[in-house]
Amino acid sequence: MAEDRVRPIRRVTYEALRARIGAPILPAQLVMTSDSLPREDSVPRRLPLPTIDPGPHWSYMWQWFAFAVVSVVGGLVLFRRTRARARSGTPAGR
Repeated sequence: MAEDRVRPIRRVTYEALRARIGAPILPAQLVMTSDSLPREDSVPRRLPLPTIDPGPHWSYMWQWFAFAVVSVVGGLVLFRRTRARARSGTPAGR
């Protein structure tokens, strides 16, 4: 009876699925693209391969480089002002 129990598959990989089924399978998958009921003439369509381009990540990269530059320059300015105030004897709050 223990063998009849259905165990959930937590991560689907081609190798794990092939080992579980015990028969050769094609390395393909079906993806539901709408919630409508299937028609008799409908055939699963092949999705195009994803494009490999920088996309929006390119602008995010430049944004974080700008943040890094601003923080380094701001830190240097703060350091110089604090050092100049310490030399002149001016309190930090003024």
